[in-house]
Amino acid sequence: LEQLRQLPGLIASVNLTGSMTPQYAQCLSDMRSHNDRNGFHKVEYKDFYAVLVESGRDTAALHMLKEGYAWLLQIDADAAPFQQDALLRLLYTAFTLMPHIDALGGYCQVKQWPHWPTIDTGTGTWEEHYPGEGIIPVMRTGCHFILTKRSVFKGTGPPWFRTRLAMT
Repeated sequence: LEQLRQLPGLIASVNLTGSMTPQYAQCLSDMRSHNDRNGFHKVEYKDFYAVLVESGRDTAALHMLKEGYAWLLQIDADAAPFQQDALLRLLYTAFTLMPHIDALGGYCQVKQWPHWPTIDTGTGTWEEHYPGEGIIPVMRTGCHFILTKRSVFKGTGPPWFRTRLAMT
């Protein structure tokens, strides 16, 4: 745990202007308090507003590289509820239990049941998966609540997240 405390990182709220909910703000505040109480002080909390979410994600990744952070946790502003210890659990999994993985996502129930997260496990199609299945390797996924290591962004991009052209 002490080794994880020494890894500087960025928690980025990625959102469209005006989309942050009070429930999200409460969850983020609870997470920050929990991290502070557990000695995770090398964390920057920053909002990235964008017209397209993809451009906000790219801006967050550029900021992470510029500041020399070891990891980036991107949380969409509508990703609530999430647990206050979510960052610690993601860091522990990504850097201790499974150090070979580059990115690790958490699941936040945004829509009412029975909506499950959709991922591509390599089939080329988006498939629903029950969130209780545990860690699943994927070829592509959304970035609703995702921790990504610095190495993913070094040597590639930008852009990293742009998958569509802006409307003209």
